[in-house]
Amino acid sequence: MPLRWAGCAVKLEAMTSFLSEENCRTLVDALPEAAIVVNASNLIIAANRAACALLDAELVNVPAGMFLRSPAILRSITETRERQSASEAEFDVRSRVTRTINVHLAPMGHD
Repeated sequence: MPLRWAGCAVKLEAMTSFLSEENCRTLVDALPEAAIVVNASNLIIAANRAACALLDAELVNVPAGMFLRSPAILRSITETRERQSASEAEFDVRSRVTRTINVHLAPMGHD
């Protein structure tokens, strides 16, 4: 589920039943583009440096809604998990310049 903005991609995905949290964090850390993994409780369990820079925050072990405040994003995460199929949404990152991030979500597996 990549979120795309100016060449950046952020992934928001459900935690899989076949990948440990430690292995998930290792995988996410190795990705060159921004990536976030959200578990069934909507807690961010992994986020790489690019994702933290994009949202200007330390993201691990915080509720997804704390930094992904858009109702459309949170609704899409829930729908993606429930339907076990891809969905899309977008949100704005507000700082000196407002940036719109397009989000493409896809489940990795069952929580």
